[in-house]
Amino acid sequence: MKSNVSILLMTMTLLVSSCKPAPQSPTSSATYHQIKGQTWGTYYSLTLQCSEAEHHHQAIRQILKDFDDVLSTYVPQSVISQFNSNSEGIALTSDQDQYFAPVLARSRELSESTQGYLDVTVMPLLNYWGFGYKGERKSVEDVTTEQVDSLLMLQGLHHISRKEKDSGHIYYSKSNASTELDFSALAKGYGIDVIASYLERQDVHNYLIDIGGEARCKGVNASGEAWRLAINKPDAKANYTTMELIVQLHDQSIATSGNYREMYEIDGKVYGHIINPKTGYPEPSDVLSATIVATDCMTADALATACVAAGLHKAKEILAAHEDVHGCLIYDADGDAQLEKYYTGAFEDMTEIVE
Repeated sequence: MKSNVSILLMTMTLLVSSCKPAPQSPTSSATYHQIKGQTWGTYYSLTLQCSEAEHHHQAIRQILKDFDDVLSTYVPQSVISQFNSNSEGIALTSDQDQYFAPVLARSRELSESTQGYLDVTVMPLLNYWGFGYKGERKSVEDVTTEQVDSLLMLQGLHHISRKEKDSGHIYYSKSNASTELDFSALAKGYGIDVIASYLERQDVHNYLIDIGGEARCKGVNASGEAWRLAINKPDAKANYTTMELIVQLHDQSIATSGNYREMYEIDGKVYGHIINPKTGYPEPSDVLSATIVATDCMTADALATACVAAGLHKAKEILAAHEDVHGCLIYDADGDAQLEKYYTGAFEDMTEIVE
């Protein structure tokens, strides 16, 4: 699924490296394999201990395609594209709904717990500003307050309802014909979770799944050590291999979002790529990078997005409301390019700073 740069934000690259703790023994003698490819407008890379790597690769490719067919706004005939273009709603099969329903349900929960900064109904605004699947990027001078206000009225999951019918189909209807969905803030993370579930059903218990810089791991690496992942330095002038932190994970997921690379300039003015769902405008955030560690990757993905969109003060409140996650906000409080860090949970104990 191709990411929409405004709501998903830019996910930092996570690099696997060796680890310092004392080695453990992998759970079997099977070989570690790496499988790679392209999906959703980015890369995927999996390292797993198994005896049937090609079989698993074929199954994973099918999962990725199925996700695209349901949740990508860049696939014209996908389920979400059909929902967005239909003024009343659509009927889904149970196979389609197995991906659609969990993302929508979790979106409702996280919208509430992030004070609305996770908003999957922001697509009309994304298109208006040129960040969605249609439209050209706009200068603020080309935007009218009246138009933005009218698009803000389309937001809210209260416009969308779900009902199962005796026919076996699931109907999703909309109370406002112009309401549209964009799951890009959660779908990549959820896709990783689905792949992880598949691997565990196949008795693969040592793995690292990395899709576009978001990751989930379990067990140990080929050296019998915990997985370590590196997070980019949040500086537009830094290259993609300049690291800020190294995080050690144990059976956890991680996602990082930031707004420091995806900037654009029109008529000499520089704009951030983040649409604030409260105001409808692209606004700079003092949170340059938000990294979230959680059990599942969908939660990590969504909270990282919400924290950058919310800014430092509100991001701290969002993290305080999620005591089961570990977070790191890298921010520039004074606009002087002096980076500071704010940690929650056990995040600081899980990391080492790269000098």
